[in-house]
Amino acid sequence: ILRVVRCLSSGVENLLTYDQKPLVGAYMKALFTKLSFVILALIGTAKVQAGLTVPVGFTASDSIHTFPEALRHDFWDKFGIKAQAKGTAIALDQPSIGGNSSEFNYPVTSIVIGSKMKVVLGRAKGTTMVYSRHQDDGTEKSLTLSNFSIDYAHKQVLADATYGENIKQLQLPIFNFSIETSLNFDYHFPLGFSSYEKLSQLYLTPEAKVAYQKGLALPDSALHLLDMDFGTLTQKSSSKIRFTNPKALETVKN
Repeated sequence: ILRVVRCLSSGVENLLTYDQKPLVGAYMKALFTKLSFVILALIGTAKVQAGLTVPVGFTASDSIHTFPEALRHDFWDKFGIKAQAKGTAIALDQPSIGGNSSEFNYPVTSIVIGSKMKVVLGRAKGTTMVYSRHQDDGTEKSLTLSNFSIDYAHKQVLADATYGENIKQLQLPIFNFSIETSLNFDYHFPLGFSSYEKLSQLYLTPEAKVAYQKGLALPDSALHLLDMDFGTLTQKSSSKIRFTNPKALETVKN
């Protein structure tokens, strides 16, 4: 297995252009070295300890949040709520209803493997979504959700929530979810892989409803809309190396 990792590292270098090699060479070697230690940990124990973190941020691994049209029209547009992607999160389509996009991508940075070799947690560190609305007096209220993660054990989506006057709750349960399509992992000869999973029926938790209500200063007439379906989360990953963040490459260079 370690030989496969070394071959993969060598193959990545061969795929790079002359200009790219000095930018990502050291970065990629460090990543594959870390993967080697992870694999050694897997091989060296008969049972994998709970909480083994595997970095996947260098691969094309993404979580795509699709918000329903009904939510964007009846809730966001009606009450002047704006959704803005920050950090590593990005909008995937042009703004439409109420000036908001419908799809946002949260790049996955790591997964956590449990004792039965199952993924128990997925993290998208660095992702941020800011929801804001202006009140009648012109003041802006906002709710910031960042560092999203998926807790498969409890079937919840978590995030750091910041709102109000310096209120910050780390890894607050935001959504409960159902699994529409279970994780499907495919191996592609000789060194490739891909996976797909879809989570649906994203409903706000009681704690998240409080954060939305207080953070956005929602009127009583909007509170029943917090019971709406907030869409789907689709996880797609592959062994392809992610080169879509020029700022990250520039950081490595410097």
